[in-house]
Amino acid sequence: MSPHPLDVLSDYLDDDLAPPARASVDAHLAECDQCRAVVADLAALRRTATVWRDAEAAPAADLW
Repeated sequence: MSPHPLDVLSDYLDDDLAPPARASVDAHLAECDQCRAVVADLAALRRTATVWRDAEAAPAADLW
């Protein structure tokens, strides 16, 4: 198994890797449960951040 590509997993999710680098990460993910879990966590974080970005950021009425 190749070294864990933790430093490029965000770029992988953003589809910002060159084809050879993406193929290398794909091959690693096919063998590594730990890195697949990191990718799943990053994807979930992205979904949550998108929801927060789209939510209204007004304070609660009882703030003061």
